Amino acid sequence: MLGKKFQLTALDSRKKLLVLESELNRAHLIREIGAIKNEIHNLSERIRSAGAIATLTADVISTLSDSFSNGGGPKGPRRFFSLGNVARAGVGIWKLFRSRSSK
Repeated sequence: MLGKKFQLTALDSRKKLLVLESELNRAHLIREIGAIKNEIHNLSERIRSAGAIATLTADVISTLSDSFSNGGGPKGPRRFFSLGNVARAGVGIWKLFRSRSSK
């Protein structure tokens, strides 16, 4: 074979091109699947954050409605604890937004 020239027939060259195209398509598909996985992960993170925000908002609204019900809200220690709950919920919301902005 040292002195022979190897010639591809039209059929052989077409076959090699099809194999190469198939490998390229496989590589593109793998890359696209990875991108879809990343998007699904990002979406799940957003949904978790939205759920946490909704829970904290519901807690704040519940605490505020409890504080201002019964003609102006509870007096004395109960009012102090209600304000403490509102403050705690506010801190939770603040931490949530801070953690989202640092990502």
